[in-house]
Amino acid sequence: MEEKAPSAADAEWREIYVHIYPRGDGAHFIVRLRRFKGTRIIWDRRLGSFEVVPADADTVRTLAGILTLVGMVATEAGKRA
Repeated sequence: MEEKAPSAADAEWREIYVHIYPRGDGAHFIVRLRRFKGTRIIWDRRLGSFEVVPADADTVRTLAGILTLVGMVATEAGKRA
């Protein structure tokens, strides 16, 4: 019997995405997780919402600084999870 190739519509996959909202003195970011089957969203969950306030005001003046702050906070949150 010949096996059919799997359909892309049957593929299940997950996506984690982060929304970053820079603010004058820091940033706010939200982490979400989605599960898909094909192109359909099965569920969408908010994993966390975080405020980031740097010790150094110059850090938030660049995208690299904001991403570094968000990365540090996300890493610490992951260790606690």
